[in-house]
Amino acid sequence: MAIEIGTETVAVTTQERTWRINIETPCEVVPTVTVFREVVKSDPNGVVISKAQGILVTRQADAVAGDSFSADGVSVTGAQLTALIALAVDQWRQEDIAAAAA
Repeated sequence: MAIEIGTETVAVTTQERTWRINIETPCEVVPTVTVFREVVKSDPNGVVISKAQGILVTRQADAVAGDSFSADGVSVTGAQLTALIALAVDQWRQEDIAAAAA
């Protein structure tokens, strides 16, 4: 049972944002990026009221290889972005191997 104590009206900010990214790169298959997005509602103080997940955005790497993306004055193509991620992960793995051996 619930007790009704009235209602109030407040401004609500609604944002859609990424909450998870999967990059699938199995051998002999075109790499695919799947981004999981959510809709987040928050009150005027920034307190999250609700989240609704389930919006998917998917692209194959070869379909966006020539697309250009810019942030903070730097522009890269989809192919450059893919190469940069691969190099970063290779570096991180080497660091992990070195740390495990120490």
